[in-house]
Amino acid sequence: MHSLSSKGGRDRLVRVALSAGSQLVAKASSAVLMLVSIRWALPYLDEERLGTWISITSLIVGLTWVDLGIGNALITHLARAAARDDRSDCRHLFSSAVFLLMGVAAVALVVMVGMLFVVDVGWLLSLKSKVGSIEARDAVMVAVILFCLSVPVSLVERARLAFQESHITSWFMVGSGLISVTLLAVATHYRAPLPVLLAVVQGPPFFFALINGWILLRRQRPWLKPALKEFRWEYGSLMLRTGSVFLALNLLQTANYQLDSFIIGKLLGQSSVSQFSYHQRPFAIIQSIQLLCIVPLWPAYAEAITLGEFQWVRRLLVSSVGISCVVGMLSAALLLPSGGWLIPLWVGKPVAVSVPLLWALATWNVLASMGAAVAVFWNSLSLLRTQLLLSALLASVSVPAKWWLGQRFGLTGIVWATNISYVLVVAIPCLLIVPRQLAQLSRGHPSPTG
Repeated sequence: MHSLSSKGGRDRLVRVALSAGSQLVAKASSAVLMLVSIRWALPYLDEERLGTWISITSLIVGLTWVDLGIGNALITHLARAAARDDRSDCRHLFSSAVFLLMGVAAVALVVMVGMLFVVDVGWLLSLKSKVGSIEARDAVMVAVILFCLSVPVSLVERARLAFQESHITSWFMVGSGLISVTLLAVATHYRAPLPVLLAVVQGPPFFFALINGWILLRRQRPWLKPALKEFRWEYGSLMLRTGSVFLALNLLQTANYQLDSFIIGKLLGQSSVSQFSYHQRPFAIIQSIQLLCIVPLWPAYAEAITLGEFQWVRRLLVSSVGISCVVGMLSAALLLPSGGWLIPLWVGKPVAVSVPLLWALATWNVLASMGAAVAVFWNSLSLLRTQLLLSALLASVSVPAKWWLGQRFGLTGIVWATNISYVLVVAIPCLLIVPRQLAQLSRGHPSPTG
């Protein structure tokens, strides 16, 4: 019997708290960058160009599926190997993941850059001017190149998380955020074009990730350094099988959550994308902070499962869902009454604040907080088919609902389409599925294929 207060449980929670605390600091610096970027750029970027910037950023966030889910698969398998103190398995897993993603990133770079010469970016983003279309294409080019280069490097962050050392990555994120803010101040002062703005925002995190990797693989864990001789097809195929489910999940999550800017642009125009971003960004910051606190539970769950501490996992899940719900409601309660003055304050100009839109976003904030806590548990236990089924159902319901309600009720309709679809397709089934899974854990019989 292992409670949260047992020695192993306490040590694990200390590592979780350390990771969460440092990531909060990192996210604070990232939030500053997010908020000041729009405020600084707004004086010389019109609504269409600002909406283009936001849409490209959303597009890059939605491209996380390019790693084929290998990064997420590495977290679970590497955390379990680390719990067994099996360095050989750790080396094979990490080297196999690195060389697989180097190949994937190279192919993705060629394909996506080639598509930019075929696809009319201006039409895709519903831009009205030829000059705006050319600038948008160049901006997408810069963003795609930096993104593809960062794909294999991102495995350093995954390895840190698997070893429950994500606090180290967080301090590098703080450093990159400070550099990005400094460069952004210079770029906006000289009224730099969109490609430069994207470069100064995306470039520093990439270079700081390289430094993080050098320290991990040359100074702290040289035995983990990737080498072609450590590549094993059986390990690669294991992560490809697990990663393929994560890939499907990422694609579905992109359809569920990252297509909003595209749908808004098509239905209501790029100026509405900017209006939506003004309202959504404060909630997005809160959600990302909550996620940073929840993600460190992933390797903690995996370690406890490997060691057979199923009661500890059960108690932690119940606690994390409850705390996520309370924090989600408290943050929504704070943002709702303050939105009328907070949004114009950080935008730096008068903005028509929509109270119904704020209510819709606040509701989503609570739902997303609880869902993230359950998803991390499922990831660590490899309960991926359940997530895949629910995500597929959600995409099939929410995307048409967003289009339909968006045409009738505008921005508020799009958010409520997400909320209603999520409650019907995800939240209610979870009330039936999760208790059964917890009962299996209580008996010491996890269902890793569920």
